[in-house]
Amino acid sequence: VEAKLVKEEVKISWTQSDKRVKTYIVSKRYQKSLFDESTEEFGDIKGLEFIDPEIAADKTYYYIVYSVDEYGIKSEPSIEVELKTDKILDK
Repeated sequence: VEAKLVKEEVKISWTQSDKRVKTYIVSKRYQKSLFDESTEEFGDIKGLEFIDPEIAADKTYYYIVYSVDEYGIKSEPSIEVELKTDKILDK
């Protein structure tokens, strides 16, 4: 799993590890405030990449990818990747 900052979006990409995989889920974790952590899941991803346009400047985001087979069984999580955005995003 790899995370890259591309303009004002985060691009998450990965490789297919099993031919039985039908879709993917990306989990995003970040601090909303000092005491408030947020986790969001984006499901039914058919390809090998995910673009996250919902990012803010000067924050750290953590992403995990899960694969889902034809029976809806979710895999163990991938490694967690970390990406820190710049203080000012180029919009």
